[in-house]
Amino acid sequence: MSRARPFAIGDNFYIVRLKERKEPDLADFDKRKLELAREAERTKGERVLSDWMRAACVEAKEAKRISVNLDVLKYGEDNNEQPSYEPCSENHRLFGG
Repeated sequence: MSRARPFAIGDNFYIVRLKERKEPDLADFDKRKLELAREAERTKGERVLSDWMRAACVEAKEAKRISVNLDVLKYGEDNNEQPSYEPCSENHRLFGG
């Protein structure tokens, strides 16, 4: 078995250790190759689109072409608490990513 070691991904840290190693089933891979390629292509496309949309949002925000009407964001008539919203933040991604 391999030694556990930490990995940093974004602001998070993960400790990973290989539990077991199996030889690949090449016959199964050949059956699923097209499906796996399509899934990888879709995932990459979503990431490219999401990154492009974020860059366009940041550009519009910096050029002051985006304004937020916080009155519209209030939830219910009795709620006096002002919700917070920051355009283009990482927490508001189109594809979750």
